[in-house]
Amino acid sequence: MDLTKQIRGSVIVTDTESRVLFASEGVRDRTGFDVPEIIGKRPSELWGGRMPRPFYQAMWSELAKGQPYAETVVNRRKNGDAFEVALSIAPLRDEWGGVTGYVALQPEHESESFRDEFFRAAAPDASPARFRDLLEERFGWRTGVWVMHRAGLLELIDRTLVEPMRLRFHARTEDAALIANAQREREAFGVIVAKYQGVLRRFFRYRLSDPERAEDLVQETFERAFRALPGFESRNASYQTYLLRIAQNLVVSEYRRHDSPIITEAPVERAWVGRLEARDELDRAMEMLDERDRDVIRLYYREGYSVREIASLWETSENAIKLRLSRARRRLARSMGRTKGVA
Repeated sequence: MDLTKQIRGSVIVTDTESRVLFASEGVRDRTGFDVPEIIGKRPSELWGGRMPRPFYQAMWSELAKGQPYAETVVNRRKNGDAFEVALSIAPLRDEWGGVTGYVALQPEHESESFRDEFFRAAAPDASPARFRDLLEERFGWRTGVWVMHRAGLLELIDRTLVEPMRLRFHARTEDAALIANAQREREAFGVIVAKYQGVLRRFFRYRLSDPERAEDLVQETFERAFRALPGFESRNASYQTYLLRIAQNLVVSEYRRHDSPIITEAPVERAWVGRLEARDELDRAMEMLDERDRDVIRLYYREGYSVREIASLWETSENAIKLRLSRARRRLARSMGRTKGVA
């Protein structure tokens, strides 16, 4: 049962070390960090850690006792802007009262009534069903399952939120292990080649008319990745994403070398980018975008990826890609002095 798409507002589930196991899309809306950037990180590494030390001492003192904690805090978005938010954190406890993790909640519409509900539902002696009801009514967590004890609540959270998120980012976790092994023993890079050569072969053959040249570029992609292996750091995507970025750059270079158009037939909504492609200033405008915006423009307009394909490639939601694409178009248009008529 995957209920991750149902969640309204901001919901974060962490382990006892504060590493994020689940984050709703609402967290991205508040902080500017995409979900793939958040999973496995501590909030203090991204948007938190801005309050005075006594604040955190008091917070962790309460949480260590199994008590819920709520307070207004100042955090910082990805773009550097400070924002104020009412933070509500509850420890997740097993049937013996031991803390197994934490859940941080911020409803879509904050109010004093929510804080009162939160403290009643998260109190150590409160029924687990009460906390489930809070998640259902305020955050849309519709499980249809009645919980009678803490173990049932933990199991339900894990099954409906944490486990689907874990499966979603399995490729990234698996790739991190493969990369670490290849960095220790360079011969192990062959496992990565075997895993992704089919993907790259399809990528190049779809875009190039010469099968032999396509095969050459498959090998060149792996050669570039192999040379960069010692300094490579796993970040927020699978290794496939990284390889496809190399492949994409090789295809663009190939098109330019043969003076071929990078954008071919495209829907009407893409026509304005097609017209701009012929202008030298487009490349300069693209360089003014951040890396993620450049990538989504190139994948969608130059490479012909659908929104769904990019969402799968980046391990995020289609809505997140639509939002990023819309913002990237506006930013590109502004840098080109063409804001009118761009959605």
